Amino acid sequence: MFPNVAYIKANGECTGERILYNTIITVSHCIDKSYSSQRKFKVTYMDGETIRTEKVSFNKVKKLSKNLDKELSIFSITPKSSKQSFKATRVLPFEGNEEIIPKSVIIAGFGTTTKNNSSGKLRYGRSFYRGFSLTKSGSYRLYFQAKPKENSYEVLKDCIKVASASTNPIDGNGSYKELLNISESLKPRKTVINQAVCRGDSGGPVYFKTNEGELVLIGINSVGIYDKNKYPNLKKASDHKQCEAFHASAIVPLYSNRDFLEKYNVKVQIYD
Repeated sequence: MFPNVAYIKANGECTGERILYNTIITVSHCIDKSYSSQRKFKVTYMDGETIRTEKVSFNKVKKLSKNLDKELSIFSITPKSSKQSFKATRVLPFEGNEEIIPKSVIIAGFGTTTKNNSSGKLRYGRSFYRGFSLTKSGSYRLYFQAKPKENSYEVLKDCIKVASASTNPIDGNGSYKELLNISESLKPRKTVINQAVCRGDSGGPVYFKTNEGELVLIGINSVGIYDKNKYPNLKKASDHKQCEAFHASAIVPLYSNRDFLEKYNVKVQIYD
């Protein structure tokens, strides 16, 4: 169902999206060499009709930024299947034009799934558009939540306030550890219809499905959002308990960061 989703094992467990035949995109905090004693990390993806796992050097990763409001990273892979066997996901051309954002989207990821913190199993669910912001650095952030807008837990300004509190660089002064405690991206619920995010879903794709059944890529999961007043001790909780608290997620859109991609000859296909 999601042939281009990748499983990343680096600083922890994360998700990625194969945007070209030989290129995967994720978020920077998932594959930061500063927080790993290894020289390489593992990535697993669909390679034609088979599943392929390979090791990638941290030094080969290209990063837009370590700052959470535009933390995109790309790296190359070496598939064995033919190029004809791969079909890229088209990208939604969002650049502040809110009218093209769908009301609901599909979020997929390899994050927490059960109370014993098991992960590495792809799951997906629906999330609902809440709004967007333009950060101080000039980058767009999109916000999606587990419930429709009229039934939301927070008003938009509260979501942005919580999210923007975690937009510090993720290097130095323990800020990476703080990031892990804030979130990392889907939220297990009683039904599979409504989803937020959980640890391990960072870097995962956010799609919308057209009437023709095509999946169109909007952006990449960055961090989850929760109410710090309601969950003051969440940093000490298990991954699963943290997951239960996240009611929304912040997304890094791809199209508005296309200059970074094109710098490394990554030209995505645009949905129009």
